[in-house]
Amino acid sequence: MSVVELTRTGWGFAPGDTIVSGLRAWACLGGGRRCESWLAWSMAWWMPVVLKLPRPGLVDDPETRADLAHEAGVTAGLAHPGVQRRYHAVLDAAVPYLLSEYVEGPTLDVSLDQDGPLEPAEVALLGMQLAGALRYLHGRGVVHLDLKPSNVCLRAGRPVVIMGTGLTAVDVILSLDAAGFEDVAILAYAVKYASAFYGPFRDAADSAPAFGDRRSYQMDPARGLDEALLEARLDVRVRRS
Repeated sequence: MSVVELTRTGWGFAPGDTIVSGLRAWACLGGGRRCESWLAWSMAWWMPVVLKLPRPGLVDDPETRADLAHEAGVTAGLAHPGVQRRYHAVLDAAVPYLLSEYVEGPTLDVSLDQDGPLEPAEVALLGMQLAGALRYLHGRGVVHLDLKPSNVCLRAGRPVVIMGTGLTAVDVILSLDAAGFEDVAILAYAVKYASAFYGPFRDAADSAPAFGDRRSYQMDPARGLDEALLEARLDVRVRRS
């Protein structure tokens, strides 16, 4: 996990400040529209933890509290080395918060920026390890809808999926089928084409700049879903040939 500069109005804790009882601020790890996460020191456990809490103006917001409660419910009891552990949830306090494992190591996007694209064998290993974590989540009835390089931490080189608001229960996804949308294909833009494996395809993608990886390449959504599916199939076909 990486310390970041806050770009929205936040709590502004200084190192050593008490965030909530028994938890001292260390550094801000980032935030979204409703919540922000802090690296904190647990006085009870005497170790670093990640504390997620609403932004100052949303402490009493019902939707923000409901989001935290949903995330706490979905992640309760999850235990896998490739999945960030949820330690504790306090939902009925003046300032609700979630307490999670601090995964020491860079996020995948930071690692790629610092060290460059992965080699094909590294991509394959990373993919298998992530697939194992996702298979576990799916087996527990959980789907991660926001899996991307910034939500994957590398602990001793092994990926750990970071929990967050992108999690939901499988039955929510299945409700699409019940509503008559069983034929709707859902594509995620989690793939960043940040691998040296894609080097030979840079020219074909016409992706500027004409060096490095293909993280700048995105399919044109204006041309519809069919083109995205076609390109995905072609990529698989080319790699197999």
